[in-house]
Amino acid sequence: MPDLAFTQGEFDRRLAAVRADMAARGIDTIAISVPENIYYLSGYSAHSFYSHQVLLVSVAEHDPLLIVRAMDVRCAVHTSWLPAESLMGYDDSYVDNPDRHPWALFARTLRERGFATGRIGLELEGYWLSPKAAAEFTAAVPESEIVDATGLVNWVRTVKSGPELVLMREAGMIADKAMRAAYEAIRPGVRECDAMSHIVAAQIAGTDTISGHFPSEPVFLAAGERADAPHLYWRPSPFAANGSVNVELGGVRAHYNVGLSRTITLGAPPAGIERLMDANREALATGLDYAVAGALAEDVEAAFRERLARYGYDKPSRVGYSIGVGMAPTWIDRTVSLRPGDKTMLREGMTLHLMAGLWREEASCVLSETFIVRDGPPEILTAMPRDLHRAS
Repeated sequence: MPDLAFTQGEFDRRLAAVRADMAARGIDTIAISVPENIYYLSGYSAHSFYSHQVLLVSVAEHDPLLIVRAMDVRCAVHTSWLPAESLMGYDDSYVDNPDRHPWALFARTLRERGFATGRIGLELEGYWLSPKAAAEFTAAVPESEIVDATGLVNWVRTVKSGPELVLMREAGMIADKAMRAAYEAIRPGVRECDAMSHIVAAQIAGTDTISGHFPSEPVFLAAGERADAPHLYWRPSPFAANGSVNVELGGVRAHYNVGLSRTITLGAPPAGIERLMDANREALATGLDYAVAGALAEDVEAAFRERLARYGYDKPSRVGYSIGVGMAPTWIDRTVSLRPGDKTMLREGMTLHLMAGLWREEASCVLSETFIVRDGPPEILTAMPRDLHRAS
């Protein structure tokens, strides 16, 4: 039996929702290449997306077809709900061969199964569909109209079901444990890489009853003079006696990610960092107050920005985004953004990561929460204090 995180009924619900959106857009077949979208609809979970793979979903009511590298078909047997007749593998003559492209094979397979006519959607903005792959596919089905279906599955994913929210809550518990591990490990004189190994161990181990998973994004750790940069990896060098460390990490449960950010101070912290954290804390709380079902994404950002401006600060980047199921390179749903101009109405069951980060050369600090949108106050998925943590 495959190892599935959800019931068949949950997968059926997702497929029905995707097919309804396909019908509304006049799309007859969608060729899904985004790994988390393949996982969302089929349960397929393997680190095979460095090779070309596709889930072909017809608007008609029949099982999707998953095509992967032949050596990974057994991975699909162990992780996907799809029956054997809906799994197909291509041989290694298609791997890294400029003369034989898997996406041409995907198109020919579509034709052989009678679905090469009409409108076919491709995830043209997906990380895992190269320009050549799209060109090879398009050339192989000249009778079809190729349309951009980027985001179709992502938007279906944006509102989480009850079973998904259970996993998000569990991921939040793991995020808390990982941040506590960061608090324990980060000390003056400790190498950044050694602290990182402690954090990652907590992410993978999870709790006594809930196993973790590797996150879609690495732990971002910026210390000392590098604390003004948001997305840096750790170094082999030790933490200094004085300064600050910004940590952004994720707790993950069955590919469902919860983001969490905090700042740790060492010895004598940078001047002004307490005021930065006060501004972040108040802006975050204000944004959360506005993040209720029925609010617009841009209104949450506006409330956050107005509160931050009272301290004389500005955050030019967006202040949050939809988060949930994800695989490398990101845990971002790539749908809702808390920024000016995004008029998406928040709906109950959405999960968002609200990021209060101020990166300045003289001092920097980060503070974030992942939450579930509700009709009333949001449900915060982590429980760490919203303060600067002073390493002892």
